[in-house]
Amino acid sequence: MKKLVYLFTIILFSLFACEKVVYIKIPPKDPKLVVNAELAKDSLIVLAVGKSRHVLDNVYSSPSYIEEFMVSNATPVIYENGTAIDTLVYVPSDYQYKSMHNKRILLGNTYSIKVTAPGFKDVTAESIVPTQSVITEVSRVKNARTNSNGEQVDEITIKLNDPAEVNFYLIRFYSAYYSYNGGGYT
Repeated sequence: MKKLVYLFTIILFSLFACEKVVYIKIPPKDPKLVVNAELAKDSLIVLAVGKSRHVLDNVYSSPSYIEEFMVSNATPVIYENGTAIDTLVYVPSDYQYKSMHNKRILLGNTYSIKVTAPGFKDVTAESIVPTQSVITEVSRVKNARTNSNGEQVDEITIKLNDPAEVNFYLIRFYSAYYSYNGGGYT
C-alpha cells in the first residue's frame, strides 16, 4: 500500500509540474573590432575587419547582413619583423582589405597587424610564419597492427629536417582510386 501511495504522489506531482519563465536582461556591450586573416607562404596579404555583435542580435536582420558587421573605414597596417610594410585598402566588392602593393608573406618572418577604426579600440595581432620543413624520409610498414575491428592497418613514418622553431603540421592522406575488375581490386 505504501508503494501505491508513493506512486500516486509521484504521478500527482508530475501532472502539476510548474514552469517558471525567467527573463534575464543582458546588458548591451559596445562592439569590438574583429580581425580575420590567414597568412600562408607566398600569399597576398588579405584580411577582413568586422565588429562583434550582441548575443541577442539577429544575424540575418537585413538582406545585406554582411555589411552590418563589416567595418569599412578601418586602417590596417601590416608589419614585417617590426617594420611597417603596407597599409591595406578596403575592397567593397569583397568585404576585405587587400595589399595594393602586392606584398606577399615570406617564410621565417614575424608579421603583426595593427587595426584602427573610428569608434573602436585599436587591436593588434602577431604571427610567425615558420620556415619550410623538408621531408627527408617516408616509410610504410604494411599490416603493422590490427585495429579494433580486427582489420590489418599500415604504419607510415615521416621524418622531417625540422628548423629550430615551434611548428605545427598538417598532413593529408588521400586514398588511391581502386576499381574492381571481376577478379579483384586494381
